Amino acid sequence: MRKLAFIFFLIIHATEILAQAQPEGDSLSTSSLNWSIQPQFGFIIPHRSEMLHLIQGHSMGLNLQVLKETNGAKAWQRNYQCPEVGFDAYYNYTGNAEQLGHQFALSYLVRLPMRRHEVVSKKENYFHHTLGLGIGMGYNTKTWDLETNTQAQVIGSNFNAALTIEYLAQILSLQKLALNGGLRLTHFSNGAFTLPNLGTNNIALILTLSQKSDAPTKKIMGREKIEKSNSIMFSLTGGLKEIPPPYGKKYGSVTFSAIGQRRISYKSSLAVGSEIMFNSAVKTLRNRMSEEPSGWDQNAQLSLVIGYGLNFDRLQLRILQGFYLVNAWQADGLFYQRVTLCYEVTNRLQALIGLKTHFAKADHSEIGISYIINGK
Repeated sequence: MRKLAFIFFLIIHATEILAQAQPEGDSLSTSSLNWSIQPQFGFIIPHRSEMLHLIQGHSMGLNLQVLKETNGAKAWQRNYQCPEVGFDAYYNYTGNAEQLGHQFALSYLVRLPMRRHEVVSKKENYFHHTLGLGIGMGYNTKTWDLETNTQAQVIGSNFNAALTIEYLAQILSLQKLALNGGLRLTHFSNGAFTLPNLGTNNIALILTLSQKSDAPTKKIMGREKIEKSNSIMFSLTGGLKEIPPPYGKKYGSVTFSAIGQRRISYKSSLAVGSEIMFNSAVKTLRNRMSEEPSGWDQNAQLSLVIGYGLNFDRLQLRILQGFYLVNAWQADGLFYQRVTLCYEVTNRLQALIGLKTHFAKADHSEIGISYIINGK
């Protein structure tokens, strides 16, 4: 269910963004699709000591991308200097085929120009560099197995969420081809849905050879002024997770939250609020440490949160830093983080999908819904 919801949410947003990239009226030419080929060379980062013995060689792979350059027909496109949007097919040899295997992923990618509008408007030639953000589904050919792969306590499921961040800088620009170089980080994780779940982080040097359109897209540039506004969001989210030992049952988690948000610019929003969480895994963990079973009323978690939102039209990437005020399970510490994609279905409703973590340790993934009260 979690995987299907994730794919459904991704496809809906990708379809809408690609549709928004189409021109409105005769003043803009039709955007063309550009193809890129991207070899990579790097290594799996051993972010836990349990992974050191698994890093036996360099990783290497190849990515194929098909992207459409937006033309500024929509306000969000102009605010981000007409980014490229499309799909990224990823392959990576991990450097340890026997224990870590090979990785494949298909992701939706947004490549944001890192340039000031003032520079673009005044200079014909300028330093061109971009930041790419990708999200999709990944497949790992090797997983931890109690009989055949006991030492690779990294990933417990073949299918995982795949998250990408890349930086590219232009090296050479010809009439029909462009060569860019940079760094790419790709993360595989199932959000503790199946243990073990240390996840993998592959960092690599990349070269990108891209096709350039014969007829460049005509663009409308410039930023849109957005009035500062306030809103309150009441959310309900839920998810499933496992706790040690592996091959155990799934534990449910439910979160109620009330968050106030202030839109401060065309890109950014600030947030503050409170959350109350009911996590059945906490109850089980406490019962293991105590002779007397404890009930739900003794295992609620209450917190304050502050956060930042990065806005893309109807989509927002929201990052919250939480501080436990009441926490029945102290082993995870006083702080947690929540990263959520929020899609505005209507002016009143948002669809949510995200991940709660305790720093580098995933707690659980979640899906949910939010009701919005808009103000000024």
